[in-house]
Amino acid sequence: MIHLLKKRFRLTYSVMITIGLLCLSVIPLSAQTVKVDSLRFKMATSAGYQKLEVLINLCKERNSMPGDSLLKYVLIGDSLNSIYKNVRFTYEIEYYKTCYVQIEGNIDSAIVLSNKFIEELKGNKQLVDIYLRFKTYKAALLIRNDKIKEAIALDFEALKEAELANDSISIFGAQNSIGWANMEISNYTEAIIWLKKAEVQSRPFPKYNIYPLSNLAACYNSIHKNDSALYYIDKALSLGKVVEDLKSLANGYAIKSDILLDIKDPEGAEEMMMKGIDIRKQIGDQFYVVSDMYQLGLFYANTHQCEKGIAICKEGLSIADSFNFSAKLIILYKALAENYKACNNYIGYSDVLNKLIVLKDSLYKKNSAEALAEMQTKYEVENKEKIIIKQDYDLVKRNYLIYGSMVLFVLAAIITVLVFKQNKNKQANQAIRAVSMARENERKRIAAELHDNIGTQLSYISRKIEYMIADQASLTEKHVQSLQDITGSARRSISDLRETIWALKKENISINDLSDRIKVFVHQQLEGQQNIQLHINEKIERPIHFTSVESLNIFRILQEAIHNAIKHSNGSNLNLSFESFSDGRWSISVRDNGKGFETGKQYENNFGLENMEHRARETGGTLLIKSIEGAGTTILIHGQLTDAEL
Repeated sequence: MIHLLKKRFRLTYSVMITIGLLCLSVIPLSAQTVKVDSLRFKMATSAGYQKLEVLINLCKERNSMPGDSLLKYVLIGDSLNSIYKNVRFTYEIEYYKTCYVQIEGNIDSAIVLSNKFIEELKGNKQLVDIYLRFKTYKAALLIRNDKIKEAIALDFEALKEAELANDSISIFGAQNSIGWANMEISNYTEAIIWLKKAEVQSRPFPKYNIYPLSNLAACYNSIHKNDSALYYIDKALSLGKVVEDLKSLANGYAIKSDILLDIKDPEGAEEMMMKGIDIRKQIGDQFYVVSDMYQLGLFYANTHQCEKGIAICKEGLSIADSFNFSAKLIILYKALAENYKACNNYIGYSDVLNKLIVLKDSLYKKNSAEALAEMQTKYEVENKEKIIIKQDYDLVKRNYLIYGSMVLFVLAAIITVLVFKQNKNKQANQAIRAVSMARENERKRIAAELHDNIGTQLSYISRKIEYMIADQASLTEKHVQSLQDITGSARRSISDLRETIWALKKENISINDLSDRIKVFVHQQLEGQQNIQLHINEKIERPIHFTSVESLNIFRILQEAIHNAIKHSNGSNLNLSFESFSDGRWSISVRDNGKGFETGKQYENNFGLENMEHRARETGGTLLIKSIEGAGTTILIHGQLTDAEL
């Protein structure tokens, strides 16, 4: 899946840049704010390195300009920096490229970019501020994609790193993002706590202080504390005018419009709404355009213009659905219900309420309060203690826990099947979804148990042995060698465990994901092997998917084949091939040009080949081993999807 997404993103991003350049060649850049105009003038009158610095400052004003303007400055900056090759400016420019991708509505692509640069910047102490900026930005993207739990987990991680780095702006960014995420799932009490922390933290930085102020106003309005809501939004609007941040002003006007509607001031609400819409037209952002449509829908419901309200809410729902703004779907359905009610259309009103219940239930399951509370507790404990707590695990008890969980899982599956048979008419689809969810949750829980318990214990053992080896004065050479052998075994076990956890975490794994995982493994194995050339062939005509068990079995087969080819064949070429065809056929092979072996001969301790054959049978595929002494070896596993799978 990741492989396909990367390919799709490269194409999409290339097309976007091309279209953007064509648009920029014919669309003049209109004035936005005094600050933006001043920076544009300075850019026009600057040259060289100074011009590059001005361009970066212009990009920082992205909230006050349309996406095409931001794209122009990013491309000019990229071109200039190709001369100076300033590393900080390189990542600054990449950050604003990512912002442009998001502004254009390509949130998944923006997440891919964020992941790339988070990985590249990890551990870079000179650019820790940009690294943390990418992290909190990714969290914001996850919130937009309704992945609230993942967003809060990432924000807590960023907050701890920002506190260690004493980066005030990054601390504020993580706190504000945690507050926003809680607000999106109506957890207003928790949201207000974090937003107040962010408001205090950002006071020395007026440009950033606007955001927690606006979010606090929205939270207080949602719980109908209108006086507090008006206090914070007026403060945010006043500050937004001073720092000339158009996006925050548009948000502020929308929030104030909602507050005025709540206190029965429709004229004032309409005035605020129109001000916000005028600004939004200048800068554009689908996420907030949908928010404006929600506000407008509520306004029409409260001013007895329900037909207009129904139309605008349906338009907003279409946009929110196309961009996967699930949290916005909830508020738009609320506004749509109010308009149906205002029109006395109680059939439509009832239908929307039913959809709303289903949607809320789905959102709650994805972002349960229990899971969010658990993450926060973990953060608070780690933040107070500032140490890694070492615990002694009882491996036998843990094994019993895992085996018991597996038994419970099997029993749960059997019970689910029995329930499915009893309700196969009316509840067939519900039963299937329940089984799938139970399996996925159990698989993820077992993966977490393996990672947190056995993985931790193996790492602990490995470190303890390394400490003993370091004190070689008290050990014989034989003891040192034995300890080194044990350490190597522990490390290999950790590596195998990681692959098992990788497979367990997913219900289905595509041939592309499997290919990427194998490529990582083979590159690790070839480190220091200068005499072996690697060749990879990928011909994926159809997206084939394997279950987690099948994927793990195929991975182990290829792992064994690659290991044998590198360690025993004495070959100079290693060829990997991944193929899938439109008719459902697939094949994966490992081929070397080494010394080969006699396939019919019985070798002592020939467990590797037996294990490969056993694993192949479990996948439903066929294993072929072709080898000629002196002419190399080919290990091929292939299969065919059934009609049901197609």
